[in-house]
Formats: sequence, structure tokens, C-alpha cells
Amino acid sequence: MEPIREKLRSESGASILLALLFFLLCAMVGASVLMAAASNAGKSRSGREEQQKYLTLSSALQLVCDELTAAEYTAKYSYTSVHYPAVYDPKTGALISPEYTHHKYEQKEGMFACELSGVLPLREELDWLFAEKFYVAASPPDTCECIPLTGGSIREPGEKHMLTLSVPDQADKPGLGESVALTVQLTKNYKIYLSASLGDYAMYAELSNSGVPKIEEGKSGCDQPIKWQLSQITREEPT
Repeated sequence: MEPIREKLRSESGASILLALLFFLLCAMVGASVLMAAASNAGKSRSGREEQQKYLTLSSALQLVCDELTAAEYTAKYSYTSVHYPAVYDPKTGALISPEYTHHKYEQKEGMFACELSGVLPLREELDWLFAEKFYVAASPPDTCECIPLTGGSIREPGEKHMLTLSVPDQADKPGLGESVALTVQLTKNYKIYLSASLGDYAMYAELSNSGVPKIEEGKSGCDQPIKWQLSQITREEPT
């Protein structure tokens, strides 16, 4: 009986057990530190990649916006008038037709001054918009003729035109030399929407117009060109 009691009271294996418990605790702490470090490294790398995409896309959008805000569209048309005297019956002297002036307005191809005019058909789309409202409200319809452009020289706006843009490196933004897929879209209210993307990361820009072209009664051509200004560059798609 006494040997059994001695074995139960013996502490010869306690140090081993404590060592094992201490080792297990250290292993758990070490694993937690490694996991936290790996997580922070992943977040840091993801943050750098997202910042890089933001800088690249915002630079690409800004480059195209700079060209479009420097652009101007001027609507073109001609105006002629012919005066017709009154016509009387030679026998009775009765008035056959009163005198009147016939006004004729004929739309011409507009002028779109922009460095991107060679790759973006915005002049044709702007002419389409002008043709949709090519009339003179102040003149009687029987004395005024308005002839808008038709056919292949105009096209309905709304299509998204694709561009591939290579963003050059900049002193304060190194590493931007990537190719960016970019779209330009003219809406029927004369606004211009842009979008740019790198993979699943996208950004958008909106340009508002300074006005719309109108026919002035008795005048040839529009004096005030349409211009655009940047409203916003954002990650939210414009509605």
C-alpha cells in the first residue's frame, strides 16, 4: 500500500507536463502572430494594388476628359429667303395670293474641334441631335422650310465607343504604364459619360454640356459652340 501512495505523491513528471503545456501555449501564440502578419501582408498588398488601379484609371479618365473639355461643337446651317409679291387677277383685280417671304433653313455638317475626332464619331452624333430639333418655331409653317441632315453623315447617339489607352508613367505616379479599356458615350441630352476598367476595378466620369444649339430666325449658323466641363470622376456608375 505504501509504494502506491508514494507513486501518487511523486512529482517527478510534473515538469514534463508543464513544459508541454508551455510549448503548446507558445505554439498557439506563434501561430496567431504568423496568421496576423500574413493577413496584414495580404491587406497591404491588396491595398497597394487597389491604389495602383485607382491611379491608373483616374489618370486615363483625366487624359480623355482633358481632350473633351478642350473640344467644341458648332452646329452649321444656311439661311436663304425669297420674297414673293402679291398676285392679282388681271381682269377683276381680285387678290389671288398675298405677298410673303419664304424662309429656308438647311442644316450642314457641324464642326467638332477635338483631338479625338478621328477615333470618336461624336460629330455625326451631335449632328443627329441637332437634326432632331431643326425647326423655327416663330415662323409660320407655310412660309418656313427647315431641311435637316439625313443619311450616313449622321448617326444616333447612345453607342459606347471603345478606346484602348496606354497611361504613361508620371514622376509622382510611377508604374502607370498599363493599357486601359475605356468607353465614351454621348447621351441624347448632350452629356458625355466615360468608363475605364482594369479587370474588375472600374471608374467613371461625367461631362456636362454648356448648352444646346438652336436655330435663330433669319440668321445663318450658330454663333455659340457647345463645350463640356468635367462634373465628376468616381467609382459609382452614373445613372
